[in-house]
Amino acid sequence: MPLSEYFNMPIRILKLGSFCGHMLEWLRNDLGVKPPMDQAALTLLFVISSYIPALLVTIVYSLTCKKEVRPRFDPATHTFNKPDAAEMAKVLATVNKV
Repeated sequence: MPLSEYFNMPIRILKLGSFCGHMLEWLRNDLGVKPPMDQAALTLLFVISSYIPALLVTIVYSLTCKKEVRPRFDPATHTFNKPDAAEMAKVLATVNKV
């Protein structure tokens, strides 16, 4: 139900705030980061933890699963890549010879 997601949003916000508070305590107590830099470090940790997994998945996908996409315009035949572009190139070569 759409309303159930709406009512769960404040709970998610509270959980995220609690998590940020715990992370700030960890940075201050265990690592000894001073107050102006602890929020910058927390932001940096958030950005890195959000970006690195997506980057790794993209690299693995592009190396293993992604099919090679041909460029839209083929400069060798001066045609756009369509299923019949090779046939059209042959026809144009024949016309140029005549």
